[in-house]
Amino acid sequence: MSSERLQRVGPFVSLAEILGRFGLTLDLAAEGTGVDATQLADPNAIIPFRAACRLIQRSVLLTGCRDIGLQVGILHDFRSLGVVGQLIQHAPTLGEAMLDFVRNQHRNSRGAVVYLMPQGDAFNLGYGIYERHEPGADQIYDVAMAVGVNSIRRLAGPRAGPVEVLLCHRGTAPRAHYEAVLGCPVRLNQPHAAIVLSGEAMRLPIPGSDPARRQQLANMVESALLMGSLSFSAHVRHILKPGILLGGASAERIARQIGVHVRTLNRRLQDEGTSFRAIEQEVRYAIACELLSLTDLDISDISAALGYGTPSAFDRAFRRWAALSPTAWRRGNAIEKPTASPADGA
Repeated sequence: MSSERLQRVGPFVSLAEILGRFGLTLDLAAEGTGVDATQLADPNAIIPFRAACRLIQRSVLLTGCRDIGLQVGILHDFRSLGVVGQLIQHAPTLGEAMLDFVRNQHRNSRGAVVYLMPQGDAFNLGYGIYERHEPGADQIYDVAMAVGVNSIRRLAGPRAGPVEVLLCHRGTAPRAHYEAVLGCPVRLNQPHAAIVLSGEAMRLPIPGSDPARRQQLANMVESALLMGSLSFSAHVRHILKPGILLGGASAERIARQIGVHVRTLNRRLQDEGTSFRAIEQEVRYAIACELLSLTDLDISDISAALGYGTPSAFDRAFRRWAALSPTAWRRGNAIEKPTASPADGA
């Protein structure tokens, strides 16, 4: 099975509509990205995740429209998620729907992880990209957050509206524009991207949910191997990013989450030619690169987000990974801040 991370087209079908507003075509936007424009007409088509990043970044460059990800995402909700979207529609409550989504999101994308993180009486529905440093990642985050906000409101009504949205980048548009489009407070330059939901919202019922249909759809989702089965090492990698950000990334804790003994975890990873340490370091490096390139967070804040006791400990780790200090790496890889209003050319 290919180790390439894949992505279901889903909401990207609307990219043609956005490009058309500028007199451009998908064929032009898809040139050199690794995506055939014909694939983007089918929401169930599977494309490489990196190609999706390149495609949306090229669309930004062609149109000059900095908030194109937000524009694509706001046109969609859970109905663009295929059978997984149908499944969450039949959960009894919004909280159960979000859990169903978290459990099954890997069937739509192998390039990112969705997780649910309790925070007092609130919950963060988080989204995190695996790739270390991919142009277009900020746009992908915008797509995901917009689809998520729309899905939540459509599932459980306006009372389910998010408390706020967190974005782990500088913003592809002014914060006020995000808030106008998403209809809630937005914070930029955060350690992770998440939709913050109140406990009350999570307990709201989903009108029209059908338990029998939910079970039927759960069986369909379980048997639909759209991207092939998830390898054990990919499963570990899938839950490590939220684990690191939550401060619970030890081998013992990850093994408990998967439901195996830590010796079994280590043996199965060894069978796949890797180790827990290797994967954990890979994921830490990816998070570090993402926060350095996409945000203005201080090095000390990034160090804390990754669970390092001191910035100097993070500096030593990053030098091992990149042969550069975090500051030097950021100088060469930072994504520029938006300089124009999204209304310009929109």
